[in-house]
Amino acid sequence: MPNYTSNNLNYLRWFYNGLNADVCIELGNTFGQIITNRNEELSIKKGDLRDLKAKGLISGKTITILAIEYKRFSINEFGIKTFKECFDAE
Repeated sequence: MPNYTSNNLNYLRWFYNGLNADVCIELGNTFGQIITNRNEELSIKKGDLRDLKAKGLISGKTITILAIEYKRFSINEFGIKTFKECFDAE
């Protein structure tokens, strides 16, 4: 099993609990902006998303919101399995 940082596991917990992170991929003023589906302020950065994706814990799919394209990241099956193994299905 790869080594996961405490940041990786913290973000993985958020994703396991239903977090989606949308990254704007449309060129314009909002390019690169990250929007989450949570009301509370979550400070997730592109580098953190990149690490989770590189480790295979989250997956992205392209979506369109008000004619602007985003990449929506959410936990995948491997991420769920890893979360349960790391946290013993709390």
